[in-house]
Amino acid sequence: METVCSTCGGENAPGAQFCWSCHAYLGWQDHPVASRTATGDPGPQQPRPPSGGSEEPPPDPFEAGVQEADLTLAVDGAPATVTVNIANTSAVVDGYVVEALDAPPWLAVSPGQLELLPGAQGVVAAGLRIASASLVPAQQLPVWLRVRNTTGRLAFRDIPVRVTVPVVDAPVEVRAEPRLLRAHDLSPAVCTVVVDNSRSNRWANVLLSAGDAEHVVRATWVSPQLQVPPGEQARTEVRFLAPPPGPGGEVSRTITVTAGDGRLSATTNVTLVQTASQAAIELLALWLDPTVLRLGGRRSGTVTAMVDNRRGAQPVVVSLRGDDPENSLVFTFSPATVRVEPGTVGYVRVTVRAPRALPGREVTRPLTIVASDGRTDTRVDGSVIQLASSRRGLARVLLTVLGGLSMVLGALLPFRSGSEESAVDLTAARVADAIDAGTLDAGGFEDAVSIGLALMVLAGLMVFGLTGRSGRLTRLSALLGAAVVIGSFVGLASLVEDGISPASGTVLALVGCVVGYVGGLLGRR
Repeated sequence: METVCSTCGGENAPGAQFCWSCHAYLGWQDHPVASRTATGDPGPQQPRPPSGGSEEPPPDPFEAGVQEADLTLAVDGAPATVTVNIANTSAVVDGYVVEALDAPPWLAVSPGQLELLPGAQGVVAAGLRIASASLVPAQQLPVWLRVRNTTGRLAFRDIPVRVTVPVVDAPVEVRAEPRLLRAHDLSPAVCTVVVDNSRSNRWANVLLSAGDAEHVVRATWVSPQLQVPPGEQARTEVRFLAPPPGPGGEVSRTITVTAGDGRLSATTNVTLVQTASQAAIELLALWLDPTVLRLGGRRSGTVTAMVDNRRGAQPVVVSLRGDDPENSLVFTFSPATVRVEPGTVGYVRVTVRAPRALPGREVTRPLTIVASDGRTDTRVDGSVIQLASSRRGLARVLLTVLGGLSMVLGALLPFRSGSEESAVDLTAARVADAIDAGTLDAGGFEDAVSIGLALMVLAGLMVFGLTGRSGRLTRLSALLGAAVVIGSFVGLASLVEDGISPASGTVLALVGCVVGYVGGLLGRR
């Protein structure tokens, strides 16, 4: 009955100790396997040996096979042993060596040696271990062991062994470089995320994500999915963007970066510190040129409002308005809204219209120009000064002087009808004689003092009253002058039997008193 190899399924002659196909040792089989006919399926084909073992070795002088064709290595470098059974079919004492063919660089093989007498059988062990400073990727690969003799007719046998590097399943590690990020205004913060797979010997398919507790940070990855080789690292860049704080403020946000492969995950934290510039309008300066607007007798004038953004780093759009404590001024702006680029100055023409000022008075009206962006204001103060020309004062002077001249002229013209005598001629002596009062003795002044002299003196006092602000002296002098004219005329008319009527001098003097009094009234405040 043919013996079927339990390793490769190849059919061997009855009593054979080694498989002719895979050279597995047949003596370990507990019982024979049912034989196959030559025409049956020869079973799975074993991989062909490497180029160094392509020759067909002679059927003797020895036979060799492995006890176990599967070998698992330890990742820590501990040796694993593969046992080869050898039968010396020659007629001489022969030595045997077991070594590996074309082993990968990370696999260290310790050859095994054995000597056997003719017809004897033995076991030789060869050691295989991982000799690498870094983790070797998990894998299965065939390693060909060559068994050769050292004496007599030289021959060899190549035996395949399947070597397994077991999986070291460790989670990846993730870190951010740097861990403290700073961003200003709307600029993004950038960092590098490193995924470390140095503790595992299998490929890691890692999906990256990031988020914060407030869910306001937006992460943009260059590559959100990484294929990390065994024992190595992979890097990618991420940009973080979040709403900035209020003008001039600062906010700190903690961002959690997660790297997961569907089974295990690792996290690291990144701190994002955001600062914001001051509001553009807070760096704005507002000026008036000129600060004091002198209108004189006019009711309106213009100033220039200068919106200075030379200290700012952002454009600013402001609207302007005016205000005054009395709400008596009217403001017109051209333009009413202005956009000022950083580092420049905007100009706005401001027309100010004021109510009419009292004649002769100086009026100062404070004003404020306000520039606003809708949230914050900046302002500048100024003033309007009005000094209206006083026509009333001019009329006072004219009326007072005219009244005084009329009184003087009236004193020089005939005072009563039917006589050419003027008020100057009506001395005290002449009046006493006209009324038959006898001779008046006034120490020589009776011929000097006259009604005309009194009127002239009062006319002078009336004009002198212009030096005062109230016009009181002017009014008093005018009243006294009128009293003198009226009293003198009435007195003369009542004492003279023939009767008299006022002449041109009397009328002119009285008119002068009235005109002068009106001028005095214009001096009142």
